[in-house]
Amino acid sequence: MSEKPTYEELEQKVRDLGGEALRESEERYRNLIDNAHDMIQSVRPDGSFDFVNRAWLETLGYTEADLPSLNLFDIIHPDSLQHYQEVFSKVMSGEHVADIQATFVVKDGKVVSVEGSASPRFIKGKFVATHAIFRDISEGKLAQEALRKAHDELEMRVDKRTAELAQTNERLKQEIKERKQAEGALCESKEKYHNLYKLLRLITDNVPDLIWAKDMDDRFVFANQAMCDKLLMCGSSDKAVGKTDMFFAEQERKAGYKHTFGEICVNFDAIIKERKAPGRFIEDGLVRDKYIVLDVHNAPFLNEDGEMIGTVGCGRDVTQEKEIEKALIESESKYRSLFENMIN
Repeated sequence: MSEKPTYEELEQKVRDLGGEALRESEERYRNLIDNAHDMIQSVRPDGSFDFVNRAWLETLGYTEADLPSLNLFDIIHPDSLQHYQEVFSKVMSGEHVADIQATFVVKDGKVVSVEGSASPRFIKGKFVATHAIFRDISEGKLAQEALRKAHDELEMRVDKRTAELAQTNERLKQEIKERKQAEGALCESKEKYHNLYKLLRLITDNVPDLIWAKDMDDRFVFANQAMCDKLLMCGSSDKAVGKTDMFFAEQERKAGYKHTFGEICVNFDAIIKERKAPGRFIEDGLVRDKYIVLDVHNAPFLNEDGEMIGTVGCGRDVTQEKEIEKALIESESKYRSLFENMIN
């Protein structure tokens, strides 16, 4: 019959088992943190590093051997230093700080834009470390800046085109008024009007934007070449005059194409005629099975007496810009969700 273990033997066995379980638990958590895509760091009160994960080292270009001589505030870019010192002070006082925006300096001198959060760690009421998790948002910032510049450039071009159209319209009204006043020189006035129309046609046919004018029954009285090629699909402006958008939509569908442009949108011509004031709209739909988006400026079309005789407009294809904007929003939403789930 075997002897029963003593109390001391049992106690030692429990300690051995507990130590092994603790080591296994630490190893599991270390593997989890090291395989995370986000940068994780633990910093002591003096700014020295207690722990960083693999993503932190790979993003900033450092090695484990660099950590003993490295201080947190050595890698903070001067533009972010004051802000991060304030964040560090808040965490040391026991606060959890979210939505931190900072710039870190990589070992080779480059910079990385990050966002994240930080939490304090206390042992027996004493602050011992700041735990923080960050995500590299450098590419997102570059994409956002590029999108902003593209948007500003688009706004500038649209404003310029609108001004040119308004100036052309004013010139046309002035020429018509002069022709009416100079009845004794009718032939000369007709020739002048003809030349002006040729100039207007040349100007509008050489710009990539869609330009058109309609009467009060929404029938085209003018359409430039871009309008005929990109939306009406009718080849020339002569084929557009006297017809409506719906005429060309039905023609496209009879030819076997998917065409929804103009049907799923608000009737902006009706709005302009009711308000008797210019407006800006976004129109979209399918044209020959292809989805397009137009940034449209519509305005009342007035005769020389100031009477409204229809509507005039110009549109710019912003399909690509809208796709970039949508992709950026979806990307930001995806990574924010991942970030929030990791913190929780």
